[in-house]
Amino acid sequence: MDNHLLKKKISDAVEQERGRLLELCERLINIESVTGNELKVQNEVKKIFEEIGLETDYWIPDDEKMRNFSLYSDTGETFRDRPVVAGILKGKCPSKGKSLIINGHVDVVTPEPFDMWNTDPFCAVIEDGRLIGRGASDMKTGLCVGIFCTELLKKYFGGVNNDITIVSVPGEENGGNGTAAALLRGYTKADASIFPEPTSNQIQPAHRGAAFWRIHIDGRSSHGGTKYKGVSAVEKGIKVVAALQELEDTRNREICSKNVFYKDYPLSAPVTVGIFRGGQFTSGVPEHCMIEGCIELVPGENVEDVARSLEKAVMGVCREDSWLEEHPPKVEWFGLFYNP
Repeated sequence: MDNHLLKKKISDAVEQERGRLLELCERLINIESVTGNELKVQNEVKKIFEEIGLETDYWIPDDEKMRNFSLYSDTGETFRDRPVVAGILKGKCPSKGKSLIINGHVDVVTPEPFDMWNTDPFCAVIEDGRLIGRGASDMKTGLCVGIFCTELLKKYFGGVNNDITIVSVPGEENGGNGTAAALLRGYTKADASIFPEPTSNQIQPAHRGAAFWRIHIDGRSSHGGTKYKGVSAVEKGIKVVAALQELEDTRNREICSKNVFYKDYPLSAPVTVGIFRGGQFTSGVPEHCMIEGCIELVPGENVEDVARSLEKAVMGVCREDSWLEEHPPKVEWFGLFYNP
C-alpha cells in the first residue's frame, strides 16, 4: 500500500471511530484522580487495555525500592493503592519493525477554585466543539489518543511489526515518580518514545529540568502600632523575591536564551514563586514568612549547580540587610529535583 492510500485508510479509520475516542476520554476524565488518588482511574485504564486485548501489566510500586532508585524524586509520597499499568500490543515480526513506548499520566492537579468552573470538573462535557473537564488538557486525553491509535492499528491493520507499549502512570504532577516506577519495572528500551502532553501539536525534542524550593525567613513579632519594635518577615521576603526575579532575568539573558532548544521562548527558564505565606493578624508584624516555588533549567545545565545559584542569590540579599545577615533565610529542596 503506497503512502497516500495508507494515510487515507488511517484518516478514514480515525474519523469512523471518533466516538470511541470521546468515550475513552470521558471514561477517564469522569474519575477524580488528583495526585495521590489514582487507584480508580488506573483500574479503568486496566479495564480498557483488557477490552482492547492488550497484554496487561498492573503493579503497585514498592516504596522502599522506589526510594533507593536513582531517578526517584524525594517527595515523601507512598505508592500504596497507586498502581502503574502497562498495556502491550505485541509485534507480529519484531525484527522488521520499530518498537514504541507511549507514556501518559492519569493524575491531575486540584480543580480549585471550584467557583471558576461552569461545569463539574470531573464530568466531561462538550461545549462549542471543545471537551471540558479536569485532565482534558493535561493529560488524560493525550493518554487516550495513544490508546485509541493503538486500538485502531490492531483493529484495522492487525497490529504492527514491533511492540507498542502504553504506560499509564500516577504521580507525574508532583515529581514524576510514576514514570520512575515504570523504568524500575523494566520499561526502559524502545526505538522511540512519545509523551502526548499538551503541546499545541508542536513536537518537543527536549525537556527542561526543574527543582522545587522552599525558603523560611524569620522576623520579630510586634503589634502594628509599635511596628518599629518588630521586624517584618514578609517585608524581608519581598526582598528575597526581588532577588529571585533578578536571578531569573540574569539566567534567561546570559544562559537560557542561547540554548538551541529554548532560545525562541519568551521566557526559557522561569523562577516561579508559587506560594508566599506570612503573618497571623492584620495589625501584627509577621515573625515568619515561607516562600515556595520552582526553578527550571535547560538542557546542558545541572540541577545541583542551578540549585546552588538560587541559594547564592538568596544569601546575596543578606549582605545588604543587617537583620538577614544575622538571621539568614533557610533554603530547602523538596519534591522535583531533576536534570533536563
